Amino acid sequence: MILTIAGRAIAGRAIAGRAVARFRKERGMSAKREKTCRLTELPVGEVVHVSAVDGGHRVTARLSDMGLFPGTEIEKLRGNGSGPVIIRIGPGRLALGRGVAEKVIVERIG
Repeated sequence: MILTIAGRAIAGRAIAGRAVARFRKERGMSAKREKTCRLTELPVGEVVHVSAVDGGHRVTARLSDMGLFPGTEIEKLRGNGSGPVIIRIGPGRLALGRGVAEKVIVERIG
């Protein structure tokens, strides 16, 4: 598993979690309303930018092929309970399984 934050590749889930926490702290992001979060933690209806993908080469390449890569603006349409997370990318919609959606790190706009 590889996570890329600010151009640095980070390997391993535990290390990646600490790296995200350090990244948030370095940028002065508060714990109450953090600017970055996982796609599964995002409320429905919020528009965000993809910040990173916390996954291996395969999942990163697969999401990139579907148009989901860092910098892409997306809106979460459904997915606060169980089941897939449905997002809007441009004019289209995309359904992601919970496991894949958990690997997408997004950054709030504004």
